[in-house]
Amino acid sequence: MKRAVSLVLALVLCFALAVPAAAAETDPKTAADLLNGLGLFKGTGTDANGAPEYQLERPATRIEALVMLIRLIGREDEALAFTGQNPFDDVPEWAARYAAFAYSEKLATGRSATKYDASGTAQAKDYLTFVLRALGYDDKSEDPPFTYGEANDFALKLGLVDRIYGDGEFLRGDAAVVSADALKQKKNGSDTTLIQSLVWGGAVTPNAAHDAGFTDVTAMPASEEGKKIEIAIDERNIITEEAVRAVLPQAKYIISSYQDRAGAQVLGISVEEYMRNLAIFDIYKTVSANVTIKHFYSEFPYGISTNIYKSSTYCTCILDGDLNIIAEHHGDTDSIGNGKAEFTRTYIDTSAVYDKMMERISAALAGKDSHTVMVDVNNPLSSWFDNVNTIYYYPVYIDGKEMTSDYRIAYDYLYEGESIEDVLVRGQFDRFYRTWALAYTAPDGTAHAYDRVLSEEGLNEITFYDKSGNRHFCLRVVPSAFEENDMVVMIYDTAGNLLGYTVI
Repeated sequence: MKRAVSLVLALVLCFALAVPAAAAETDPKTAADLLNGLGLFKGTGTDANGAPEYQLERPATRIEALVMLIRLIGREDEALAFTGQNPFDDVPEWAARYAAFAYSEKLATGRSATKYDASGTAQAKDYLTFVLRALGYDDKSEDPPFTYGEANDFALKLGLVDRIYGDGEFLRGDAAVVSADALKQKKNGSDTTLIQSLVWGGAVTPNAAHDAGFTDVTAMPASEEGKKIEIAIDERNIITEEAVRAVLPQAKYIISSYQDRAGAQVLGISVEEYMRNLAIFDIYKTVSANVTIKHFYSEFPYGISTNIYKSSTYCTCILDGDLNIIAEHHGDTDSIGNGKAEFTRTYIDTSAVYDKMMERISAALAGKDSHTVMVDVNNPLSSWFDNVNTIYYYPVYIDGKEMTSDYRIAYDYLYEGESIEDVLVRGQFDRFYRTWALAYTAPDGTAHAYDRVLSEEGLNEITFYDKSGNRHFCLRVVPSAFEENDMVVMIYDTAGNLLGYTVI
């Protein structure tokens, strides 16, 4: 049974069944849970444990069936955003937008000009007609493949159901099973299943479909990969929610990263991959650590830069509800003009990329407590004035001995809401992926790469020679730098593995 579904439309798609099985063999509760996981069947409430309640044993109502239809055709977002008038005065408030949208789009008509009979019982032929329409069978065409009265017979012929329902015996559980089975059906005249079309249309995320058992569902048609698309920007250089979703209905978030392009050279990867790494880390680590990211917005709108600095590049990523990248704009390659920004269609499983990053980072952090680190901020070795601030050289001690060229040093700040582990992970990411401290593009446009943290040349920047000519490796910083926020000083080996740290 499909959860009477969506009848509340929410139900309908929520039923998205995970494991393809014949309708007669599917348990109504299983179908409802699977659809719920897809966001297509939302239930009538929750029990004491917070689990959804479906009321599968009661008849589905006409308005629930209508909602289910809207979800099965992937147009729920449109319905909820619809501002037109609802002509029916017997539709409950929660369903008013659905009814108004369906009437405007000629998806359904009422019993009269003002009555939909919203609370009336939906018969099997009502619901099956809706589902068949979602599958692309038009009963209102010049030569219809079925009629309203023949909906059950036609559904039986297609294998959508396994029996003929009598009047008044169609329950919410039946709706759940029918809906779940419909997701596995190919749409009329196509090799595309209903669940696949819902994913491509943005009504269901690829991750949700895969988790539900639809492992063969792809994120987008192969023809879309690498395709150039244009998204409108307004006079303020703002990308509005409407503009993005007009092209990418599944879009949910947007994030932008800016960086010196020479970092890609240090890593030996393309600028595009380099910028993507930065965006993915920011999505999963910095956001989850409750640190504000000024270029990350939970919703649109968002501004896009029209300036490309000689030494810098930027990347704007559009994400779906699972935080996977579905389109990218790269400042070096994609154009902006005539009120439009050009994006490249793609699908990148960001969680898989992030997990791979974290494997490398975790391995490099395995020895983080193997050495005791101390910075003596009370006894600087020397200082100098740079026309703005007084810079001090503070000696660094490892296991009680002054730091030597066998080690490398870096520092970062511990911001409010962060843990030490957050800083250590971010610092390790900077060593391996961001490289903002390791590379720059010269004024003439040439990339200059050196490793300030992990190279001899870099060590020169934190070197102080005393009057006797002895070389000391120090923390070089303005004292006020660690007055507002705690500073985490990290010591690495020459391969970039963290050996120890201290907090100032």
